[in-house]
Amino acid sequence: MDFRFTEEQERFRHEVKDFLAKQLPSDWLHGGAPEEETDEWWELTQNFLRAMAEKGWTSFTWPKEYGGQERPLWEDAILGEELAFWRAPAMDYWYRWKMISALLLNFGDEEQKRKHLPGIARGEVYWCQGFSEPGAGSDLGAVQVRAVEKDDCYVVNGQKIWTTGAHRAHWCFAPLLTDPDAPKRSRMLSMFLIDMKTPGITVNRLESMEGAAHLCEVFFDDVRVPKENLVGERGRGWLAAMVLVNIERSGTGFASLPQRILEELVEFVKDTKRNGVPLAQDPLIR
Repeated sequence: MDFRFTEEQERFRHEVKDFLAKQLPSDWLHGGAPEEETDEWWELTQNFLRAMAEKGWTSFTWPKEYGGQERPLWEDAILGEELAFWRAPAMDYWYRWKMISALLLNFGDEEQKRKHLPGIARGEVYWCQGFSEPGAGSDLGAVQVRAVEKDDCYVVNGQKIWTTGAHRAHWCFAPLLTDPDAPKRSRMLSMFLIDMKTPGITVNRLESMEGAAHLCEVFFDDVRVPKENLVGERGRGWLAAMVLVNIERSGTGFASLPQRILEELVEFVKDTKRNGVPLAQDPLIR
């Protein structure tokens, strides 16, 4: 079996590389870390995402009826590899887009698809992922943010944490506790789309141990979420979340990050000298 990429696949990889070389600053190879999430970084990211959208790369595996190109998944994988290798500024948002588009395409109704997919495809509407809570991280079954049905909406109260990019996002997709008395934990949660401009939402930025400030905590105080923002069936949020986590944790694109780090390390030990001798010749380093 031949595991090499085909000529067509290599042509697409070169197209992505050429795009990245033109879109990113000449010194970008030394930047792009999350701790550099400044307003200037965000402006560059927005321009970058819109440029990706113009290429059709934010939606190119979608069905054509929703603005996609129905391109093969290997193109998506190659794109992810190159974005990660170049440390493109859009990686976090690109993964959120992959998740929200999968949620809408697989679980959303027609109205939700028509309303939200075009903004994603154009690179104009940004989403955050409201999964983690102070007492619910890897165990999503422990989600405690409540969504209580009342009149024409669900009233939401509680706290989400480690919500990447919540301070930039227009919308949030989140599993919420709607049925705490359900016989199975997997039927307690429902998935919602939440407009981040809704009254009662407070977003605070957090600083991680390494100094990154793109993480947030989000508080919901009697936030009224319209019933039409429920995605799929009530009580099936766990199923939707597992599908999305599978996308997030597969991390196929991030496989190229260690390759980039290794290449930089090799270059560093070749160029850096101690006592006049390159580190690469030091037996301990080797």
